[in-house]
Amino acid sequence: MATQPLVATAIEATGGSRSRSVAVSSTVLVPVGLALLTLLTRLPLGGRYLFNWDALQFALGVQRFDLAAHRPHPPGYIGYILLGRLGGMVAGGDVNTALVLLSAAAEALTVVGIYLVARRLLGEFAGLAAALLLLTSPLYWFYGETALTYGLEPGLSLAGFWLAWRAVDRGRGLAAAAVAVAAAGALRPSSEVFMLPMLLVAAWLILRRHGPRARREVAVASLALVATTAAWLAPLLWLSGGAEAYLRASLQLGSRVSGGSAVWSAGLGGLRLNVAAVLAGAADALGVFVAMALAAVVVSRLGPTRAAAARARWPVEGRLVILVAAWALPALAVYSLVHIGQLAYVLFALPAALLLAGPVLDRLAAVVSDGRERLRNRARGGLLAACVLANAVAFLAPHALASETRDRDVHVQALLAEVRRHDPARTLLLADPEGPGSYRLAQYYLPGYAAVAVGRDSHGRAGEMFADHGGAPEYDLARFSESGPLRLPAMTQALVIDQRVVDSVADRSRLHEVKLGPGAEGSVYTVDVDPADPPVAWRDGLFLRGSDCPCQGWAPPPPRPLMAPL
Repeated sequence: MATQPLVATAIEATGGSRSRSVAVSSTVLVPVGLALLTLLTRLPLGGRYLFNWDALQFALGVQRFDLAAHRPHPPGYIGYILLGRLGGMVAGGDVNTALVLLSAAAEALTVVGIYLVARRLLGEFAGLAAALLLLTSPLYWFYGETALTYGLEPGLSLAGFWLAWRAVDRGRGLAAAAVAVAAAGALRPSSEVFMLPMLLVAAWLILRRHGPRARREVAVASLALVATTAAWLAPLLWLSGGAEAYLRASLQLGSRVSGGSAVWSAGLGGLRLNVAAVLAGAADALGVFVAMALAAVVVSRLGPTRAAAARARWPVEGRLVILVAAWALPALAVYSLVHIGQLAYVLFALPAALLLAGPVLDRLAAVVSDGRERLRNRARGGLLAACVLANAVAFLAPHALASETRDRDVHVQALLAEVRRHDPARTLLLADPEGPGSYRLAQYYLPGYAAVAVGRDSHGRAGEMFADHGGAPEYDLARFSESGPLRLPAMTQALVIDQRVVDSVADRSRLHEVKLGPGAEGSVYTVDVDPADPPVAWRDGLFLRGSDCPCQGWAPPPPRPLMAPL
């Protein structure tokens, strides 16, 4: 008789130990495994060279901060530049490596974060579904391998949302959410702007639930938001030459990039263009899960499956749905109505969509299994596995996103090797004013060479945009409206390093094509420059030998008389 309590105690202790072991596995091993898996899928594929125009401008900003010269481009990204500078010191001056490591680390933390948030709110399966779909999201995976801010932004938005939701749920802690939202602005100012409506909704929900005693909480959060924003905005304005210079540079770029897309200037055509880009970005980010989410909505409305769908309880409460909507919709509205520069912009809202991935897949599984619990668990696991596998195939397939960083590295390596065969003292680089392979690349990777950006302005007139030699602006958006006079330094040889420049050259017979190295697509073009026969720009063409230009000896027609003679 006396042994029974001892046995029961031993069994209870064993069961408690097993449950604690499972809890430790869930809270420690799964997050660690997700973080390692994220790093293992990013770092081996990371780009060795700066991927595009924005990445080059970030790296130039790490070298020397100058907002007017777009080092980096407005609105400034001062926190990102600071992290790049610190990381570059650790990486031996290799800014690209430092920023790629930052992107990969940020994505690892975000995958762990969405697992913990979704698990806390909606259960273990929801946590795993959100984490695995984020980890394998083709668009997100791609930007974890590049020196850009897009791999960081989903984590910033997720942190702001989680702290805001916790404040709503507890009635306190809104100041922490405000600090997180404002700190995100140091890395991507647009992130803070997009999350301000979410903070306002959180404050409204807190006041609605807790009444007047929550006013102090909202007031403290407002002060925290202002103070944290000022902590990064004040040095940014100072480095930019003051508030007026900062606003001028920001508005100038904003008007240029949104002029052809904002609904008030481009009308319905701009709206269609923006919405198509948002949908394309969502498809690249969410993959097959988009189809499954739509299927869950459709089949739950069908007669034979309506009862099964009704038995699948939707575990998301109304306050959470409201806050998630306030989190994602402002950014999507701006992208649709104003401007979306790259498909990666939609990554801001990706965690908001994937937070609900578990309930969506569970609901679809309930319909497929007709409510049978064991079959339902297998079905939702199979649906999740199908999404993950489809994402991986879409990313790793030949000529898909995974190949873009590799192709970029091969091209840049071959281009740099070819240019460095030429004496920098006798060679002038002619580059396109925009794009990932030209003027900014020459400035960063080939600083010993004189480089000039040439092309056509918005009126189609050929000319010089900017240059890194004396007497020309290093970078000036005004030149896109009105190109400057062609003032090339007298060199023995010009080297055209971008195909888009060739499209503006009128006397192409002067060019000698040189194919890039094995495995690299593209060419460079050499042309001898004669100081006695300097290049000229005329109308929509660049004449590398001025004597080839029909403008020689050309005079404008005489003005027409105001009145015909009597």
